[in-house]
Amino acid sequence: VVIAWDESDTLRGNSIPLIMVGAVVKPGVYSEKVDHYRLLRTVEDFYGLPHLGYSANVAPILDVWRRPAG
Repeated sequence: VVIAWDESDTLRGNSIPLIMVGAVVKPGVYSEKVDHYRLLRTVEDFYGLPHLGYSANVAPILDVWRRPAG
């Protein structure tokens, strides 16, 4: 499950709340910078989908995934 709010042009830092929940998501708070393009790229990569628009030019979000056991 992914829940993201739209950014605010009036708030300092223009930050967005983002909540990701799932069996492969590592719980916690992360230092990695995230925007809508990186979120889209992450979903595209997770499902093996082609990259749309600017998401092809950014890296996916990496620090949220649990490491495989073993």
